[in-house]
This record gives sequence, structure tokens and C-alpha cells, in this order.
Amino acid sequence: LVSEGSLKAAIAEYEKLVELESSKNNWAKVVEAKQNLAELYQKVNDDTKALQNQSQYIQLKDSIEQDKKLKALSYYKTQFETERKDKQITQQLSQIQVLNLENKNKQKQVVIVLTLSIFSILIILFVKKYNQSKKEQRLQKNFSHRLLNVQEEERVKISRDLHDSIGQSLSLVKREVQKKQMPDISELLSATLQDLREISQSIYPYNLRKFGLNYAVEQLSRKIENASDLSIKLKIQDIDKTAGEELTLNIYRLIQEALSNVAKHANAKNVEVMVLNKPNEIVIKVKDDGDGFDVNYKMKTSKSFGLQTMHQRMDIIKGKLKIKSTLEGTQLEALIPLA
Repeated sequence: LVSEGSLKAAIAEYEKLVELESSKNNWAKVVEAKQNLAELYQKVNDDTKALQNQSQYIQLKDSIEQDKKLKALSYYKTQFETERKDKQITQQLSQIQVLNLENKNKQKQVVIVLTLSIFSILIILFVKKYNQSKKEQRLQKNFSHRLLNVQEEERVKISRDLHDSIGQSLSLVKREVQKKQMPDISELLSATLQDLREISQSIYPYNLRKFGLNYAVEQLSRKIENASDLSIKLKIQDIDKTAGEELTLNIYRLIQEALSNVAKHANAKNVEVMVLNKPNEIVIKVKDDGDGFDVNYKMKTSKSFGLQTMHQRMDIIKGKLKIKSTLEGTQLEALIPLA
């Protein structure tokens, strides 16, 4: 186990690193340092600073992504301006300003994150007033559940804004560009629209609501297979009529997190996903042939946010999560009771 003195020394070093890299405008290293500081403060039980650094990490990360998108928008705008030939094209180019809505959406996300962070700090300060550890644990669990629900609600709003507002505006601009026979710009807009659809789908899986769990997991699996060396085998029984929308969404998120962990960390070649609709429960199994890991150790470390989130989701739907891992691979099994 790492001593408290070592942790505090590490915190001091990362604080110096933040100051140094900030002066160099090396924000990528600042983001990484902030994330590590959040984890270190959590280990020394300084929840307030942990949340502050986690919030700053999220804000800086979003700012970097926003800067990339703004540069992309600037590029598209420049292309349009160089191609305009008459008054009608000039009027159409004014519609490119609609893309600035994306920037406003990012600002909304920052406000949401700040609001959640402030709310989190207030809850933690309230919990500190209680002397009994059982009450403190219960409040922290309830907060985690609420936080997950709020995140899902905001994902729906953001995804809808991307699809309905910005997506429709880009489609309008694309049609007008096609009328003017500008193939290069049209191709760029087509690629941007595709990226926008993928971002919207990754934020909230509308395919799940529209076509059901089987189709949504199949699309997710194909996307992961295309981006990795994994081969994913699916055996998914129909649960859409048995499970409600909230339960189905949590099951999808559980499978999504499990497959993401396998793709990132397991060094596996094959994954099998099973969803079984039994009389009194739904059984989910995700099995891979990867390297495996020490489950108990991972759950105790601050970097196991993915595993912790899966356990929190199972608490919400009153399910049980079992993870067995050996050198031959890892198997996740979730048992979810039906009301």
C-alpha cells in the first residue's frame, strides 16, 4: 500500500507540473495532471479537491475538443468564402453561422458540468455532518445513482440538439452547395454530417429506442470490431417487451462499458455477448479470451471508474454483477430480476 506521505508528495509534484505546463500552454499535459490529481486527492480522502480537479479536468478536456471543432468550422467557412460567386451564394454562406450553435451547446455542457460539480460539493459537505458511516454510505450511493440519471438526461438533450438543430442546418447547406455544383465542399459536408451522426449516436443510442436492444448492440459491436482486432459473437434474446425503457438502457450501457473495457485493456481476440430472457430474470454474460486482471485490486484502485460505474448501474436496477478473471480471459455475469 502507498503511504499517505508518498501520496501527498505525488500531489505536490503534480501541482508543480500543472503550473509549469500551464505556463507553456501545454494543455494536454495539464489535462492528464488534473485527472491524476483528482485520483490522488480521492485516495487521501480530500473529496472537495478531488471533485474540483475532476471538474477542471472535464472542462479542459472539453475546451480542447471545442478548439478542434472550431478550427474545423473555420476551415469549412474559409472554403465557402473562396467559392462564392454571386449574391445568392453569399446569402447561403450566412447559414454557416448556424454551426456556431455547436459552440453554444459546448457552453451548455460546461454549465451542466459546473452545476453538477457544485451540487456534488454541497452533497458531500452535507454528508460530512453525519457521524454514522452507514448514513454517509447511503447518501453517497443515492448521489451516484442520481448523477448517472442526470448524465443520461443530458446526453439525450445534447444528442437531440446535435441531430435536430445542427444536423438539419448542415443538410440544408449541403443541398444548396450541391445545387451550385461544388463537389469538394459537398464531400466535406457529407463527412461532417456522418461524424455528427456518430457523435450523436455515441452520446445517446437512438437505435436502442427505435429498433431495440438486439439491433443497438449489433451496431455497437460492428463499430468496435471495425476499430479493433476483436471478433464479437452475439446471442441476444428479445427483452424489449419484457424490460422497460430505463432497464433496457442500463443493460445497453453495461454491455457498452464491458465491450469498451475489453477493447481497451484485455488484449483479446474474441468476445461473446449473451443476453438471456428467463422467466424471473435477465442474464447478461460477456466473456473474452484476453489477458485477465486482478478483480479485487482493480476495484480498490482509483482508475477502475468503468467497473465502479457498472456496479452503480446494477445497484440502480437491483441486479447482481459477478466478474471472474484468469490468465485465460474474463467473464462478466449480470443477474437482473424482473419485477
